[in-house]
Amino acid sequence: MRRVALPLYICAAWLLYFTVGSAAAESAPTDAERIERWERMLPESPRGVGPTIEDRPAWQSLLEIEPFSRVVERAEQLLAEPIPDLPDELYLDYSRTGKRERYQKVNSQRLQRINVLIVAECLENRAASYRRSMSRSERYARRSRGYCPPTTET
Repeated sequence: MRRVALPLYICAAWLLYFTVGSAAAESAPTDAERIERWERMLPESPRGVGPTIEDRPAWQSLLEIEPFSRVVERAEQLLAEPIPDLPDELYLDYSRTGKRERYQKVNSQRLQRINVLIVAECLENRAASYRRSMSRSERYARRSRGYCPPTTET
């Protein structure tokens, strides 16, 4: 049902835009009014999406939900495993063979590792082990060829 609803919403939005959009464009607010309206909607200080790590009740409530409790278990497993190696050979494999699969597989493993460790840190707020591993992962990533797939280079 959800898969059907999204295209319907998109079609309705396009229909609304093309039927009402021209009339709305004539009475559109000035740039200064639009900026002021956006400023009123923004929080006082910049922040990301979701609760901060300091919002312990929010993270504790998530820890009680099954998928999130498994994240902590997975993070413990990852801490015992070595970081997947991403040598230049894999990075340059695309330019040599035209295939990205080998690079993308290892790069995805590394990115998933960091994501799991970050969420586990937010859930448990156990700075010592997770952050140490994340900083090790970050140093390893900085030594790697790059953060983006080789297909984006010219």
